Amino acid sequence: MPRGPSVSLTRGGDQWPNTRHRAFTERAARAGVHVLREKPMATSVEDCEAMIRIADERHVKLMIAYRLHFDDVGATDEEQDPRFKGVDATAFALMRFSQGRIAQFGIGHAASAVSSYRVVGEKGDLLVESAFGYEKERKHVLTLEGKTEERVFATHDQFAPELLYFSKCVLEDQEPGPSGREGLADVRVITAMLESARTGRPVKLEAFPMKRRPSLDQLIVRPAASPPAPVNAPAPAQG
Repeated sequence: MPRGPSVSLTRGGDQWPNTRHRAFTERAARAGVHVLREKPMATSVEDCEAMIRIADERHVKLMIAYRLHFDDVGATDEEQDPRFKGVDATAFALMRFSQGRIAQFGIGHAASAVSSYRVVGEKGDLLVESAFGYEKERKHVLTLEGKTEERVFATHDQFAPELLYFSKCVLEDQEPGPSGREGLADVRVITAMLESARTGRPVKLEAFPMKRRPSLDQLIVRPAASPPAPVNAPAPAQG
């Protein structure tokens, strides 16, 4: 059993690449330390499965840092920025689900900073602007049967709820959600996309049942944090 509620925290700006996530997770688990791992969980399905396996074997909590769980709200292009040599600048994907549902999305660091998504249904649609960031207010634009309503969500701390929730899971011996299986689910999809881009053919994934899904029961609201004043040092460079 783990030696008390020790926790290994790894957030954005990791000091090691994603390819090292498995190694550090395994080291922490062997030492009986609970792990909150930044996304992407790893760079292969095999690494994700190994991380889940050792967390179970060592009886430690493994959570993947999907901060929006606690909040209310195929083709490639060549990269031009030398910092990202060998990395695709832009990627688009089309995903087909059961019952005729379709998801289409694009992401890229060579495009304008757009952070939004739109859900289109039979009777209306929901547009969410500034959907994935945490520095700006977010806006919901809901159109239902021809009537449109807008709702603005104030900026608040998205990292504190994540840490509070994980701490509660450790102290109360609860299984975190998002768990390692959610991280694995994402890597399965990413791996399939890369295979599809390589072969030019669709890739079918077998069903991957989840024990739990995100819900409003996980909502934790904390006020936005102010940037700390530098102490005897210049502010870090942006960009």
